[in-house]
Amino acid sequence: MNETWQGMMQGASAFLPLPHFAVGAPLAQAGDNAVEQGAENIQRGTNNFFNSLGFSAADVGNLLRALAILIIGLLIAAIAASIVRGILNRTNLDNRVARATTGSQRRGDAIPIEKWLSSLVFWTIAILTIIGALNALNLGAVSAPLNNFVDQIISYIPKIIAAGLLLAIAG
Repeated sequence: MNETWQGMMQGASAFLPLPHFAVGAPLAQAGDNAVEQGAENIQRGTNNFFNSLGFSAADVGNLLRALAILIIGLLIAAIAASIVRGILNRTNLDNRVARATTGSQRRGDAIPIEKWLSSLVFWTIAILTIIGALNALNLGAVSAPLNNFVDQIISYIPKIIAAGLLLAIAG
């Protein structure tokens, strides 16, 4: 039984080498640099673990950077969408434009412009965030079609704004 346990611990030490003070030496006898050695051992063990999975330290850094970009970007998208929805809920301009375009005079028939525009803001920021995360992972071949899609959307924005102004003037 003891031999089996020692064999398992030797196999595990390739992934997570234990600092020398964990083997039986008290912390006080480990020296002044015990914390530094412990941190080095943890870093070495983490590198060994990711190397055994086929990842380098740069790959792990890129992955963490991409996750941070994705999380922060989606939070910003949600906040921006809620701000847009709140502003449009306080104004009546979007409801007047919607009633003018549909010809409906009743309030119950109003188109949910607030919901549509806030969703548009959210997904625009989300797509830009996804492109940034893919670029952080060095996946340019995957992000190129999304870049083209965003370029096409951005090229139509002036036309959409002009059409909205004409619609507001006509209404």
